[in-house]
Amino acid sequence: MSKNKNSTTAFRVALGGICAAVCLLLMFSSSFLPGLSYAIPVFAGVLMVVMIVETDSKWAIADYCAVSLLCIFITPNFEASLLFILFMGYYPILQFRLSKEKTNF
Repeated sequence: MSKNKNSTTAFRVALGGICAAVCLLLMFSSSFLPGLSYAIPVFAGVLMVVMIVETDSKWAIADYCAVSLLCIFITPNFEASLLFILFMGYYPILQFRLSKEKTNF
C-alpha cells in the first residue's frame, strides 16, 4: 500500500503555512504598492486555489481564517485587507466546492 504524499498531515500543514506566509507577504506589500491595492488581494486569493486543489476544503478554510485574522492585525492597508476578507479570500473555496457539487448532479 503506497501512501500519497498529499495525504500526510505534515504536507498539509507545511503547505498551509507557506500559502499563509505568501498571502501575508502579498497583503503587506499592498501598503508600499498602493497602485496594486485591488490586484494584490486577487493574487492572494489565487493561493487559496492552490491550497484547495492540493489538500481539502477544510484545510483551505482554516488557512483562509488564519490569513484573514492575521491580515487585520498585521497589514497597514485596511482596504486591501477587507477586500481579501470579504470577497477574494473565500470565493475560490466557494467556487471550487460549488463546481464540485454541480458535477455530482
